[in-house]
Amino acid sequence: MNLTRLAFSTWLLFCGPLAAAAQDAAGIYGVYNEGSLDAGDGIAPGSNILIFSGQFAVGPAVPQTAPTYPLVTTLAGTSVRATVGGVTVDLYVLGAETQWVRAMFPSRTPVGDGTLVVTYYGQSSVPYRLHVVERHLSIYDGSWCGPSSLPKPPSFCVHRAVQNADRLGAVTANSLTTPARSGAFVTLWGTGLGAAPGDESAGPIPGQISAPGLQVFIGGQAAEIIYSGRSGCCAGMDQISFAVPAGIEGCSVPVWVRYQEDGAATGDRLVSIASGAGPCADPHGLDVDEVRKLSAGQLKAAQVSASPSAGYWSAIFGTAAGTNVIPFGTCTSFYGGGENPVELDLNSLGNAGNTLTLRSPTQTFQATWNTYGAYNGPLDSLPEPGAYRLDNGAGGPALAAFQANFTIPDSTFTWTNRDTLAAVSAAGLTVTWEARDPGAGFVIIGGIFRNGGEAGAIFKCAERADRGTFTIPRSVLERAGVWSNRFDELNLSVGLRVSARIPVAGVDYAEFAFYSAPAWKTIELQPH
Repeated sequence: MNLTRLAFSTWLLFCGPLAAAAQDAAGIYGVYNEGSLDAGDGIAPGSNILIFSGQFAVGPAVPQTAPTYPLVTTLAGTSVRATVGGVTVDLYVLGAETQWVRAMFPSRTPVGDGTLVVTYYGQSSVPYRLHVVERHLSIYDGSWCGPSSLPKPPSFCVHRAVQNADRLGAVTANSLTTPARSGAFVTLWGTGLGAAPGDESAGPIPGQISAPGLQVFIGGQAAEIIYSGRSGCCAGMDQISFAVPAGIEGCSVPVWVRYQEDGAATGDRLVSIASGAGPCADPHGLDVDEVRKLSAGQLKAAQVSASPSAGYWSAIFGTAAGTNVIPFGTCTSFYGGGENPVELDLNSLGNAGNTLTLRSPTQTFQATWNTYGAYNGPLDSLPEPGAYRLDNGAGGPALAAFQANFTIPDSTFTWTNRDTLAAVSAAGLTVTWEARDPGAGFVIIGGIFRNGGEAGAIFKCAERADRGTFTIPRSVLERAGVWSNRFDELNLSVGLRVSARIPVAGVDYAEFAFYSAPAWKTIELQPH
């Protein structure tokens, strides 16, 4: 199941930036930054927004898109007006249809609290409350594009826009098979970097935009910024170009942009980076042919997981939609959920046999297929080390019968500085550990920031078990709000993710994985 689409759908329905249910009857459900459907921290002048209505029609039944330039304030009977701090501005309308309007806030819009009104052929909505801030940058990734991502997505959609550029100026789309190379450049496309000077309605106005605190981080490591400002082509779109530092690579390297001195930052965008020629290298151990299949949407995969703390084991057979596996030595941050950053993203293939049987050195476990396309069965203890066999009996419509033998390594693991770790320092937060079998898998360091017990920002970091230590970068902690006093405690977990590859006939990549019981510690955060 693609959890990103589900998360965006759920977020839009239930977690809009204002009390959407109270405003829906008035005609406007929400106003969002176009890059990632986010408006929790406000809308910036010069940025592109999406306006979603409830039952109130805000545009024509047949979607309309405005000419590129000059920009217009009325399109097919649709106009948008905002009043902020006593100043009224007409937004540039870029697209309109029945329930959606795509528009651009003029750069001359002042910051502060205000209202927004959509008018369609003389019928106006009740004013929608909004907050305009100096900058609120989001990077386009296309997560919400497509018919399965939102209840009723707009027909106009800006897809993922991450580009590679070599030193001769050649530009290619960043992908698994065309990754960025160390020492070359990557360009992120976004909106909300801030106001730009000049007449933006007449044509592109490329140029550097000054943003105090602006930095690009690759898994926590700072990168050199080459350019940050308006694009030379498109209304309301910004470009952040940076040089790829040496020593980091992978198929899903988390990259984010900090755009304010207080630590405010964009969401992660996963970028493919490789040091040599050919496709990216994946921490799962996918070979070149498997990465190419993954890129083409043809990698057949299986994820078998043991969750003894929850009392069950599970399996899903599917086609891999992508990889979320962050490289070792890096961190990813997200708010309220998102894809698992250490597993493939699988779409279910369905029934591979009514029953799966897992045989350990001393026990036998069974899991049955359900209509959700997954297998679940009881398991209440950590898998013991030794020889295992997985089989699917007579097989099923999605997969012929198989018997696969594999070995589970020793999962004994100790977080060695748990008792002595007392506070977050300005340099970061270092954890140490010992694993009886250093080749058993890799260590996941997770953090949940809380305020009054309520969960907020979340991060996860990955490191090889044989390294024995990892320092959570200060940039990751700043991004989560430690330095702006947003949270009062950090719940930190450290555990070993044990994995073994399973040779399943008819499947390109299959993995058995589980977490050794992670240790937890609560760290009180001091005001900064």
